[in-house]
Amino acid sequence: KIIANTMYGKYVVSELFDGKEFWKFGDNSKIDLKTDEIEQGRREAQIFANPDLKPIYATLEFRFLDRIDGRDVYMVLATTADKKRERLYFDAATGLLVRRVASSPTVFGNHVFQVDYQDYKDFGGVKIPTTIKYAMPQIQWIRKITEVKVNPVISDAKFKVPSAK
Repeated sequence: KIIANTMYGKYVVSELFDGKEFWKFGDNSKIDLKTDEIEQGRREAQIFANPDLKPIYATLEFRFLDRIDGRDVYMVLATTADKKRERLYFDAATGLLVRRVASSPTVFGNHVFQVDYQDYKDFGGVKIPTTIKYAMPQIQWIRKITEVKVNPVISDAKFKVPSAK
């Protein structure tokens, strides 16, 4: 189980993942998400909650050596069990994930998005990116993580989704 809280002034956005489902709340009110937003949140939680990528991706294929921000990276083509492909870029020196490129099908074709992971810090023996840059057509934003709690006690009640107001 994972819960991530992000503060925007006094407004708190909470993202919850119970191992299967993903929800998002703004000041405890459920935020309705589109299918691709749910998938994006679920995948990101899966990747950082479990360093073993085999349960997430049915196949992982090394493709080539590339460069991102002046550093060598390995590009790996990852395919999920339901045949969705993603490109994962791992820092050749550290092995840490630095970029993920994926797409979601829409009525207008594939909607491509890119997520860059930077400034990894050690939190209780777990390396987590503290700067996450999201980019998709016509929009970009940066998420800064300032606090991480490793293995906090989280009540099961927190994962019971209240109805939208």
